[in-house]
Amino acid sequence: MSVKIITDSSADISPELAEKYGITIIPLYISFDNEKYYKENIELSPEEFYNKLCEPDVSPKTSCPPMADYISVFEKELKNNNDIIYVSISSKLSTCYQCAVTAADILSDSYDNNILVIDSIGATGSQALLILEIVKMLEDNLSLEDIDKKADELKRTSGVFFTLDDLSFLQKGGRIGKAAALLGTILNIKPILRVENGEVVPVGKIRGRKKAVEEVLKQFNSTVEDKSLYSICALKFKQSESAENFAELLDCDNVINLYLGAAIGCHTGPTPVGIAYIKKYR
Repeated sequence: MSVKIITDSSADISPELAEKYGITIIPLYISFDNEKYYKENIELSPEEFYNKLCEPDVSPKTSCPPMADYISVFEKELKNNNDIIYVSISSKLSTCYQCAVTAADILSDSYDNNILVIDSIGATGSQALLILEIVKMLEDNLSLEDIDKKADELKRTSGVFFTLDDLSFLQKGGRIGKAAALLGTILNIKPILRVENGEVVPVGKIRGRKKAVEEVLKQFNSTVEDKSLYSICALKFKQSESAENFAELLDCDNVINLYLGAAIGCHTGPTPVGIAYIKKYR
């Protein structure tokens, strides 16, 4: 019996990392008109999604995969006599976690194998980094019970700091008011945001892109003092040529580049850049 890691596409795990570590990704669904929905990275490529984001007056939305998708993916592994570790986007940001728990409950009557469902309390880079730490735990032959306990400890050390230019997507998503979005745009105000304890919270606001990037670095450096103890990744859209590369700006080695997908992009537009981190398991 082996253990299979499964996650949703909000983790922004690259195809290369997924193949290297045998990670299965259940795609979220994306809609631009509330009628037709596309499976992220399967029916809608990252390039197509990014190009659509850059069009005027677009309001994309993400949707949790239906229950049938979870049952189908889980059951395939159970039939192969595999245990499952599923790592979801924060349950405060999506219903993916609850759907996975329900699917696991449904299948538990028919299979003896274990399904461990973990709420990452994160998204994008922090979710991905937790998964990569779980990979190391499996390499060290930790039991599912020990992995559950250790993952619960590590995820509480994780976080994401980011900033963005286009406030209209935050306004469309109800995170800021229309007047605040308009005034921020006029005054060139950039929000500093953090994914913390499963939610997106404002940290501050800075005038100008350059100062906003400097503030993201400042917030990260004050939070993660000993970088040797942490796994770190830089976040941006791959297609965004003008976006800063935090992997180059950070004064530390072995920073992973991860590219943002729809889970973040639908709410931020095409301009976010940021840093994710988590304490190392080893």
